[in-house]
Amino acid sequence: MPNIEFPDVPNVPGVPSIARNPDFSADYGDLVSAISGGNPLSIIESVTTPRWGIYLPDTMEKMIEPDSVLAFEYRGEARISDYPVEEGGFRSYNKVQQPFDIRMKMTCSGAGTLTSVGSVGVSGISAGMTRQTFIETLETMKISLQVFNVVTPDFVYKSLNLVHFDYKRTNTDGVSLLTADVYLREVMQTVESSYRTVATDSAADAKNQGTTNAVSPTPTQNAAIEGGS
Repeated sequence: MPNIEFPDVPNVPGVPSIARNPDFSADYGDLVSAISGGNPLSIIESVTTPRWGIYLPDTMEKMIEPDSVLAFEYRGEARISDYPVEEGGFRSYNKVQQPFDIRMKMTCSGAGTLTSVGSVGVSGISAGMTRQTFIETLETMKISLQVFNVVTPDFVYKSLNLVHFDYKRTNTDGVSLLTADVYLREVMQTVESSYRTVATDSAADAKNQGTTNAVSPTPTQNAAIEGGS
């Protein structure tokens, strides 16, 4: 077998796809299938379609590198407020969007990054995170106030925070395979603070729940108060 950069992995049923370069966003298994099929649109789609993952916002830095995503669930909700009217009826008057929730079931075998297979060097092939790094990263994300983006082949969900996760290892799935359920919730950021500089305090905007300091009235104000009494 010649000394090639990557191992010769056949594209047949039962053989998992191996990501050849962690900096390349295409799935090599999908890319090989698209090339074999001879469909130009399939080739383009295999390169441009994003892969599953949890990323930092506005970057391509992936926070979690699982071996695979087994399940994905999305739950969105909106509530309609109403009020009672005459004769026991109700009338709707407002609709409020609630933060959506996402659950992802991911696996991590703890293989880490491979450097060689037999006598063939395979530098750059990533086989996911180690189990310890996987759990430590989830713990850090659970504590952090940082928001993340969840990227799927169908849609990109933005501004989510990890609120819960649990994991298990069973003998039926392989004692070394860790399966984690990760729950994320949308952080709705709709209010922004604004400030402006004014020439005098009287021109400043009114503030709610601000601190009020007592001051002595001026002679003119005293005269107006006494004259009004």
